[in-house]
Amino acid sequence: MATLQLPQQVPSPAQDSETLRKAFQGCITDEKAVIKLLGRRNAAQRKNIGDTYQELYNQSLIDSLDSKLSGDFGRAVMLWTCEPLERDARILHKVLNSKQIGMNELAIIIEICVTSSPSHWWAITDCYDSLFESNFHQDTSSDIVPRTFVLNLLRFIMPFRKSLPTVDLDSVNDDTTKLRRAIESKEIYELDFGSIFSSRSFLELKAIFESYHQKYGNPISEDIKDFGDEMLESLVKIMIRCIVSPEKYLAEVIRAALSCPAGVDHDSLIRVIVRRAEIDLMKVREAYFEMTETSLDNAIKCNTSGNYQDFLMALLGHVGLTMQLTTILQKTRKHIQRAGLFLVYLYKRILGDKHDVFAGPNCGVNQHYIVKNLQEPSGNGCYLLHVEGFSDGLVRGFDG
Repeated sequence: MATLQLPQQVPSPAQDSETLRKAFQGCITDEKAVIKLLGRRNAAQRKNIGDTYQELYNQSLIDSLDSKLSGDFGRAVMLWTCEPLERDARILHKVLNSKQIGMNELAIIIEICVTSSPSHWWAITDCYDSLFESNFHQDTSSDIVPRTFVLNLLRFIMPFRKSLPTVDLDSVNDDTTKLRRAIESKEIYELDFGSIFSSRSFLELKAIFESYHQKYGNPISEDIKDFGDEMLESLVKIMIRCIVSPEKYLAEVIRAALSCPAGVDHDSLIRVIVRRAEIDLMKVREAYFEMTETSLDNAIKCNTSGNYQDFLMALLGHVGLTMQLTTILQKTRKHIQRAGLFLVYLYKRILGDKHDVFAGPNCGVNQHYIVKNLQEPSGNGCYLLHVEGFSDGLVRGFDG
């Protein structure tokens, strides 16, 4: 479930473009306006804004953001503003252009691939090829990429994976036996092992992993060991964790990013929040809490600041939550007014006064609903209803 909150009424792309243009003018960029707007638009709306901005001002919105924003905040906003395919392609390009590609970089490739549908993954690689006038598969075959990753892991996760809504239990049992045989023989490169990982749907793979656990007593990830290639073993385990529960894996990525000994890994934090805000960040948030017994929102607040923090909070739905709370309070205000009317009505009936009453519009809203007293301070039939935590409300009597 997504955390992104959209306004009830969305301005036109032209209006949004004008708002952003005004925010960019002058020596100081109105970053709050940028957050308020872009932090509450979905991918289709952001694309329309980008296209309209280009038409109106003959300038790329991304270029404008790049020239006006900086630091982690700027990187987060620009990555968010990109179309999803372009965003993932840019992340992959940055990984493959690292000075040294190790476990962390390869884990990012797995993360993007496994959390994407097969069609989306191939579209990402096509976008990569077009955007950078390169070839993704050739780039992953460069000398700086570990050979075992290219020759083995990529063929596990990149081929034409099926996408089926059901699972064939006979096939699941057969595949479970084949995987067990490959693991016992320490043949992680064995044909059955690769073909199962590369051709089965993620739903089937989850069923196979569960079957393996039930049949052999251990999670399959625990039995993948002593194969003679520690990096490949680790990467396959990452892939399994990501397939079994993407939200738990991504929660782990965030936890590692926030607890990095060298300081917060903002690249990883931004990547997960930005990529999943429109997909399943609510589930990631829940998984993070189950894992750490700490609110993801509070953890991010403790490790970020300023407009960067505000933007991440917007993607986590805090702008929308504030509006929802306001709506609830407005409804509560009406209920309190009605409750005040009823209380005064009872009060007057108890005193034997047979006047009908109606409530005035002055009831404010704060926190508590405890009636403390009821007074007629002016003697003119206007009763002052005081509710603890609320501003005073007038209730007037009249002859029925």
